[in-house]
Amino acid sequence: MKTLQLQKDFMTKIEKHQKAICDISEVEVSKHVAIGDGFRIYLINVEDFYLDSAKMSNHKFCEIIRDTEKEEGYENAWLTNEMRVFQKEKLNKIENAETHAYVNEKFLKYFEDATFKIKHPHRPVLVYENGVIRGLVLPMKFEEEGNVNK
Repeated sequence: MKTLQLQKDFMTKIEKHQKAICDISEVEVSKHVAIGDGFRIYLINVEDFYLDSAKMSNHKFCEIIRDTEKEEGYENAWLTNEMRVFQKEKLNKIENAETHAYVNEKFLKYFEDATFKIKHPHRPVLVYENGVIRGLVLPMKFEEEGNVNK
């Protein structure tokens, strides 16, 4: 994961008084810091986290990821070559044999060699690196006629 670039971008959000949320919690065996903005959550190892969490709102992001990962019905999925553009945002399609989801390309840029699990087009997409959960991103919802709703 590109943790330095991720933190730099979140530092910019904090300076601009935009929504940036932090959660320092126990995840699995080791400590992680979860940062996000309501549309995405990233897990960073504590030793790789450099931001001042006191300047961020606190939220139970680690708990959200843990609970979502335990939900039944999530299956392995892959990033396709299909993209859509909505309001100047590029959306990548992630799919498996059962379903698909569209996620903002910007939300995936910090992950390296990511794999995915999806359950439904309107449920969070779980993101893994080397088999370890590293984040969660919310998909964009597409209506049948091609319109997009958040």
